[in-house]
Amino acid sequence: MMVHFTTGMQGVPIVVYSTNATTGWKRAQGQSTTYTNTDLCQEPASVEEAGKFIHPGMLHSVILSNLTEDTLYFYKVAVEDNKADPSSIVWSDVYSFQSPIFPGSETPFSFLVYADQGVPGYGMRNGASLVTQWTEREVQQNHIRLVHHFGDQIG
Repeated sequence: MMVHFTTGMQGVPIVVYSTNATTGWKRAQGQSTTYTNTDLCQEPASVEEAGKFIHPGMLHSVILSNLTEDTLYFYKVAVEDNKADPSSIVWSDVYSFQSPIFPGSETPFSFLVYADQGVPGYGMRNGASLVTQWTEREVQQNHIRLVHHFGDQIG
């Protein structure tokens, strides 16, 4: 499982995870990256002025390994600054995920795939909110194990 998160902090991204929400935490470290306006292809995306390029902050990725198949895990994330006291680390809330069914398993599962979340009949600005609500409903009611969103085109 790979955990991605974004902060405004530089340092070593860390994730602690466990099958118990309060004890038995394992620790994993990851890598961080970012990009600037000069990494983008052309104007207006590459222009640094109000209303144009917005710096994304630090993009962190941490791989969680040696997971048990089809198991509920709890995790929280942080960025560790080597200069800071470890007790001063600011942790995220605790989140959870269900580990995947491993390749070769004959366990059936359902997944949801969609490509465009614009909803013209409901107003383009409301589309993302509505599709998020509908996706959450499908995941909860139909035990969806995977959601793949292909992205949107603006224009």
